[in-house]
Amino acid sequence: MKTATIFLSFLVWILLPSEAISQSYKAPSPVMTKKLLKDFIQAHLVYPEKAKSNLTEGEVLIKYSLDEKGHVTKRWVAKHVAPEIDSAALHLFDLILWNPATLYGKAVESQGEFEINYRLKKYQKYLKSRGYEQISHDAYPVDTSNIIYGRTQLDVLPEPLIEERYDGLEGFISNEMNYPEEAQRLGIKGSVKLSFIIEVNGIPSNIYVEETVGGGCCEESLRILQLIKWTPGIKDETYVRTSYELTIHFNTAGDHRSIYIPNQSNSGL
Repeated sequence: MKTATIFLSFLVWILLPSEAISQSYKAPSPVMTKKLLKDFIQAHLVYPEKAKSNLTEGEVLIKYSLDEKGHVTKRWVAKHVAPEIDSAALHLFDLILWNPATLYGKAVESQGEFEINYRLKKYQKYLKSRGYEQISHDAYPVDTSNIIYGRTQLDVLPEPLIEERYDGLEGFISNEMNYPEEAQRLGIKGSVKLSFIIEVNGIPSNIYVEETVGGGCCEESLRILQLIKWTPGIKDETYVRTSYELTIHFNTAGDHRSIYIPNQSNSGL
């Protein structure tokens, strides 16, 4: 009976039009939206010094395999530029978290490709926009395993780097927030919950929205989060990647509070 079921499933697959299959298959994708992915690359891309000196430019094409949980099981450079750029591209790629591919709504193993462009003129625009080339915190060494830790696993939690004049994170958010006009007009209030990774350089990555309200509140929350830099989490006297959450409350009365909640998970990724 089992053999017959497998054969029947295979026969149905063969008989299905390719259009129906393509509509039922959803390719793997970063957990970030396209806009946030673009922002991520702008914030984290590093141009190797040797490549800058040699005026080396090009597009690195990385091919990869994912399991049904969205974990990268294999990745390789399919289109090379130069060893130092290839290496930098792989490092950047390794920071990205993925949604798995799905077939008929079920997560499946998959393959894909991802291109990272290295253009000197564009990189200079990145530097001008973000205001730094690389950020390093020199007190401890940096973990290179790419393991992501939760709150209970850390010895020291990340902290937002906020100027004293703002009176902490809540003061910063209250001062920086531009309450969306549409939300004010419609009387919209509520909370936006964001999940993200605080990288070893203290810059948020892999930002995605877990809970939202309308009226532009989500977009404003993302803008504010991207203004904040952090001290990285510390484990065993080493800076590590940390899973984090930030909830921003929108209140039409003007009380814009924040709660930042580290991931409570005991297991790293």
